[in-house]
Amino acid sequence: MMLKGPLLSKTHTVIYYNVLLKYRYFVLYMNSYITAFTYQYSINTY
Repeated sequence: MMLKGPLLSKTHTVIYYNVLLKYRYFVLYMNSYITAFTYQYSINTY
């Protein structure tokens, strides 16, 4: 029972970091996509 507590929190920490990393990559991807889209749009406008 004493071992189960820290192990569970460690697993949660790993999961949390994985989600955070994926979210960060997703935000970066979306940001670059939006930038490319607006760049393309501004070229088409002028």
